[in-house]
Amino acid sequence: MDIPERRRASAMFPHRVLASRAFFAEIEAGLPGIAHFPTLIVWGDKDIAFRPQERERLEATFIDHTTVIVEGAGTYVESDAPEEFVSAFRDWTAS
Repeated sequence: MDIPERRRASAMFPHRVLASRAFFAEIEAGLPGIAHFPTLIVWGDKDIAFRPQERERLEATFIDHTTVIVEGAGTYVESDAPEEFVSAFRDWTAS
């Protein structure tokens, strides 16, 4: 059931991201230390918050990555396309 209360956290997300620049800068600075780990990137092709260039930065950082682009999903792939999200994760962990 898609009701406003269910999406409250999602509505707050953009503000929290913008207010967390220092935190994200710290995370980004640490990425080289984990960039060698196998990584699954699940990306919605209708994402209006994160553009293809952000996905490409992740792909360039995590060399051993698998990218799954979910058609019709936005920023919240796990909510927009839960079956596809779970399938991507299961397929990746099985390989």
